[in-house]
Amino acid sequence: MVILKEKLEKLKIKLSDLSLSTNNNYEFEAKLEDHQIGNQNIYRLHYTEYHRIGENYDRTDNHVEVIDWPFKPFMLPNGMSREDGFRVLSYLTDFIEKQQNLKPCSLKSVSTLNSALDLERLGFKRINADINDSEVIDLFTVSGRLLLFKNSRHYQKYFVRVLH
Repeated sequence: MVILKEKLEKLKIKLSDLSLSTNNNYEFEAKLEDHQIGNQNIYRLHYTEYHRIGENYDRTDNHVEVIDWPFKPFMLPNGMSREDGFRVLSYLTDFIEKQQNLKPCSLKSVSTLNSALDLERLGFKRINADINDSEVIDLFTVSGRLLLFKNSRHYQKYFVRVLH
């Protein structure tokens, strides 16, 4: 009985010395699906990033940090279709990232695009009134652990638009 107890103690010590950190890398590779969008004509750039903090240090809790940054709402220029508006925003994003050497899908990239929408010559119109989330179409830029976004309250508003 004493020998068994000693072996169990040694096994317990060995197990406690092992690194038991959870590998959640599969969370980066979730496939985001297209959802139906409404007929609203108010849009908002919306940056979200999901990541874990202290993952390598804490073996028991799943510390998730979320950056959830909705920007000021806007309307497309008069006479511009939704598809054309998305094309312009996509072009501006690519241009900004290339010209400023920014990481694609970064907060800085989205923030710079948001500032560009204030340029009068582009024709976008800012909404200065308080609006409900149901009145706006969020144009999400999602970074980090996509699976965590997929399980968020925002996911049902996420849509994919492939521009031809």
